[in-house]
Amino acid sequence: MARGTLMKGLKGRDGVTLTSTEGQMKVVEGFFSDLFGEKAPLPDRLTDVLNFVDRTVGDGGSLEADLNLNDVTDALQSFKKGKAPGLDGLPLEFYLTFGT
Repeated sequence: MARGTLMKGLKGRDGVTLTSTEGQMKVVEGFFSDLFGEKAPLPDRLTDVLNFVDRTVGDGGSLEADLNLNDVTDALQSFKKGKAPGLDGLPLEFYLTFGT
């Protein structure tokens, strides 16, 4: 699509092109509902995953331990510089500078 060109419509699941704003909104809503909606796992895939996963609980103690400042600092220092690790958009350097 050339720069500055507007879309005239969106194709729905049935292949019909919808040109109204309402119709296009329904196509977009349906697409993202399907994409991010809850889906039941396929039984054979679930069995594959469960057979692959190690069934020991050896890390349980460390997973339930309290976090301390050293743990958080070590985790922050392991991240790539210049990247925003969260949804707030703040870069790693912000947390390293002001997090303590």
